[in-house]
Amino acid sequence: MPQKERMITELCACLRTLFLFCSVEPLLLKSYAPLLVPLFTNEQGMGDAFKKQHALVLQILASLFTLLLPIAENLDEPQAHALESTLLRLINTHTYMNVVKNAIQCLCVLVNKVTGKVKVLEDLLLDHLSHFDSDHTPQSSSAGRYLFNIGFLSRHHDTSQSDSIDTERLFSLLMANSRDWLKDHSVAALQGLSQLLIRYPAYLRRQECATLIVDILQAGREEAQLQLLKFYQEMLSLQERSLGLSSSSSTLAVCGDATFHDQLGICGASIQANSGFLFDLLHSSLPRVRCAALQVVEDCLNLGLLHPMQCVTELIARTMDTHRTVRDRSFKRIASLYEKQSSQVVPRLLEGIFVAFRDNTSIRQSDQLVSEGGYPESQFHRLYMLLKTNKANRAHFLKQLVKCFEDPVRTH
Repeated sequence: MPQKERMITELCACLRTLFLFCSVEPLLLKSYAPLLVPLFTNEQGMGDAFKKQHALVLQILASLFTLLLPIAENLDEPQAHALESTLLRLINTHTYMNVVKNAIQCLCVLVNKVTGKVKVLEDLLLDHLSHFDSDHTPQSSSAGRYLFNIGFLSRHHDTSQSDSIDTERLFSLLMANSRDWLKDHSVAALQGLSQLLIRYPAYLRRQECATLIVDILQAGREEAQLQLLKFYQEMLSLQERSLGLSSSSSTLAVCGDATFHDQLGICGASIQANSGFLFDLLHSSLPRVRCAALQVVEDCLNLGLLHPMQCVTELIARTMDTHRTVRDRSFKRIASLYEKQSSQVVPRLLEGIFVAFRDNTSIRQSDQLVSEGGYPESQFHRLYMLLKTNKANRAHFLKQLVKCFEDPVRTH
């Protein structure tokens, strides 16, 4: 490995370690924030050959400053100004959207907790909004960036307290562009909309929002479905952390105009109303969609938003999924349910196996199945291992299995 590449790799590893320390105990690093400013504001970068590594460094540093700025010591005005300028440049020009996302969060913390220059954020929002005032919208790539930024700014900055920014206008703009699936920037608009909804979840009660969710789940582009599932994941993850059900590190979660209890109720009502469409995504031909849908189902089970018996057939089917992550996580969940409610799980085993066979047969000729392997019959032994220790359950299942061969509808 060339020396420069090795040094960059070591730098990334050190910054990741610092971030982990800061996540656990930020007070340990509160006096070191000024020392990191030159590393972040360095305009030279690392050269074109190391764009990804440089982006990762910027991303981690922005996350570090987000945690450190509220408690930082000895951060003088020139350093704060240098940070502000660098963050604005990254937000407006950087090509990696993870860097942009972290830069927006960091800028909002800098403004709201350190400098108090709220006008910086409002001017940035107004500038982005101005591109949608005329009859001619910006090019799709630029429009996507503006809509993405508007959503993340509205999440981390309370626009409801601003005289110059109308939150209703932000919602209408993001909603209108999220609906237009024929345009490339619709997914970026949906990303922005999801961030605004995290801050102001009451908008989920709007009919147009409910209609958009149904349209995406039922017949939307895979990218839009993934983004909606990520939104549900983030909302549910915030609830798990607030209730102490998650062991993940704390983040700057913002719930805006709703308490966590209200937020859970609004999000839960949306998921429960669309649970059928959510289960349909577990049958998607794309592994990443199935993974995301399964994560939402698991989070709902953890929070009590779905009853285990609503999901047990789908989870059984997913234990024989062609994707290793999906089937391992599904089997772990089914094993847990079997320990607690074996009498409810066993009668559904056969139905779940038929669902898995139908799903996997439909994609058997795809490259995905060839590369990942895993036919229904080759995964069945894991389910049978659950029955191995209980003679009554094993006998009940085998009776069901024999009956299938007597039913021409099921066997064909």
